[in-house]
Amino acid sequence: KIKMASQERREFDKYLKFLTQKAVQVIVQSREGGKIRTRSNPNSTDWFNLVLTDNKAIIAELKHSVDPPYPQDECPVNIEITVETPEGDSFVIEVWQIHLDTRKRDVTVSVSHVLY
Repeated sequence: KIKMASQERREFDKYLKFLTQKAVQVIVQSREGGKIRTRSNPNSTDWFNLVLTDNKAIIAELKHSVDPPYPQDECPVNIEITVETPEGDSFVIEVWQIHLDTRKRDVTVSVSHVLY
């Protein structure tokens, strides 16, 4: 488990939550078949300067499937991309895993100064 002060841990968890949500949105929406055009805005306060409208169904599924909705020590977030055949069968065609390796934490770095 990562040892941090409580405020620093909350900031880190907040960052992980938004990173995970945005990664899941990008992965799932990019597999839906449509083209998306977005413009970068360097003055934006959007997380990761990535302007992508969140699909509410994807967020709801993430919150429903994973608690908390971000990776924890030895508890990754898995994303499975499936395809459904005309007969109604489903097959997993792609698997993504987002995990946290706490052994690689640099204890000399402050979360709030480096993450933002």
